[in-house]
Amino acid sequence: MTKTKTKARIKEKLATKGDKENRLIVFAIALLIFLVAAYVAIQALSGNEDNSANDRQSNSSLVIDENTKTETHVRCLSRNGIASDVLYIYGQDCSYSQENTPWVNELIAEGYSIFMLDTADTNLMLAAYNCLYGIASFEGTPEYVCIKTNKTHLGSFSLKSEIIAFIESCKLD
Repeated sequence: MTKTKTKARIKEKLATKGDKENRLIVFAIALLIFLVAAYVAIQALSGNEDNSANDRQSNSSLVIDENTKTETHVRCLSRNGIASDVLYIYGQDCSYSQENTPWVNELIAEGYSIFMLDTADTNLMLAAYNCLYGIASFEGTPEYVCIKTNKTHLGSFSLKSEIIAFIESCKLD
C-alpha cells in the first residue's frame, strides 16, 4: 500500500469515528432534554410542595380541598369559581365543540346558567376533574354535566333545542 492510500484510510476512519462521537453527543443531549422535560411535567402535575411562591401565586385560583370526597361536588366547584346549573366542557380545536359552542353562547345570553370550561384552562380542568371525579367522564369534548343531578351527556347535540332539553332535564323538582 502506498503512503497516500494509508493516509486516506486513516482520515476516513477518523471521520467515521467523529461522526459516531457526534451522534452520541446529540443523543445524550436529546436524552437530557427529554428527562428534564419529563421531570418538569411530573412536578407540574403532582403539585409538589417545592413549587416556588410564584408558582403558588399563579395557581391561586385553584382551590382543592384534600377532603373533597366529603365535600359535595357542587360546593367544590363553587369554591373553584364554577357556579352554574350546567358545566359545558369543550375544546377550541374540537369540531364537535365548534358546532355546539355558538348555541351555548346564545343560551347563556338568553339567561341559561351554563359555565363554559375550555380544556385549555388546565387549572380549572384540574379543579373540575377533582370535583367531578366519578361523575363526568372527561373522555372527550364536548361534555355537558348537570351540576346538581350528576346527569351527563358526552358528545355534541344536533340541535340547539336538544341542548335546551338537556338543561331542562337538569332541574330539580
